[in-house]
This record gives sequence, C-alpha cells and structure tokens, in this order.
Amino acid sequence: RRLETLYGERVERPPLRALAAAALAKWGAELREHPAAKLMHHAYRGGLLEHVVSMGELALAVAGHYRELDRDLLLLGVLFHDLGKLRELGAMPDNDYTLAGRLVGHVVMGRDMVREVVAEVPDLTAADQLHLEHLVLSHQGRKEFASPVEPATPEALALHFIDDLDSKLAQLRAIRETTSGIVYHRGLDRHVYLAPDED
Repeated sequence: RRLETLYGERVERPPLRALAAAALAKWGAELREHPAAKLMHHAYRGGLLEHVVSMGELALAVAGHYRELDRDLLLLGVLFHDLGKLRELGAMPDNDYTLAGRLVGHVVMGRDMVREVVAEVPDLTAADQLHLEHLVLSHQGRKEFASPVEPATPEALALHFIDDLDSKLAQLRAIRETTSGIVYHRGLDRHVYLAPDED
C-alpha cells in the first residue's frame, strides 16, 4: 500500500505518474519479491520493495525541505534506480548474478528498462526522460562504484545520498539484530558502535 501511495498519489505530473504506473504494471510483481542486493543490503525476498519504499518516503521528506528539487523526478529516480537488479540478480533463494548481470550490470540495465517503458507513455517529455536516465546512470555516485556518469543535477545528487543512507542504515540494522557493541563492518570499512537494546 505504501508503494501505491508513493506512486499513485504523491507523483503529481500526469506523464510521470503514468510512467510509474506502467513500470509497476510491468515489473511490480517481481519488485515485491526480489532482493535488492546479493549480500550488502536488503539481500532477502522483498528487500528491493522495502528499499524502494524506504527511499521514496525519505525522498518526500528531502524534497519537502529542499523545495527546489523536482519531487516527481526524484520519486521516479527512486523507483527506477535499482530496477536493473531484476535482471542483474536471479530470484531467491539462489540470488546469484546472471550472466547479463555480470557483463552489463544493473545500472545500465536499469537505464534500458527506462527506455523500454517510456514507449508506453507518449506524453513524457524528452527532457524528463533524459533526466530520469541520468538519475539511474549516476545513482551509485562515482565512476569507480559502477556509475558510468556522476551525479550532475540536484536531484541526482539527492538520489545518490538517499540511496547510500538507506542502504548503509539497513546494513547496520541487520547487524544489530544479532550483535551489539563495537563491530567491524566490511561494507563501511570501519568499526562501528551499535548500542545494545534497552529492554
């Protein structure tokens, strides 16, 4: 329901709302079941949905604070940024990389999925399509992290940091479920302190 609220009610421009609806009609069932990653974050059934919804709700708050951001495009960037994972990773329980996932990667695959579904929304402007493609291609933040380009718009920069924050805090939440205190986190490449729960 939270996903439907984000993309059925909070996206205001009709062409972008139609694009979100077309994407969810095409890939929504897979999105609800797929992991968001092999190991690092949300690496379980339904993890991709959890990641997208969490990021979408955070994006609303960020766009509410920074009113110069294009909220609709930021929300579409959230929806599309990791859709390429549907083709990069196999389904659970194997959750392993596909051949195309290894050779092409989810970032470029996600851009291709934008182009695939844009054909169903003739009213979408070329400028919005280009910006959305940039959001997908740049969301990893740096070229050495598999983004072919780095964020070059305010929305792309916001998307990158929202994605990074959600994935890192999800990793720490998962660790906290099994341990507390000072622990080394390989993904963050540092020791972190996780305070024990007070029961």
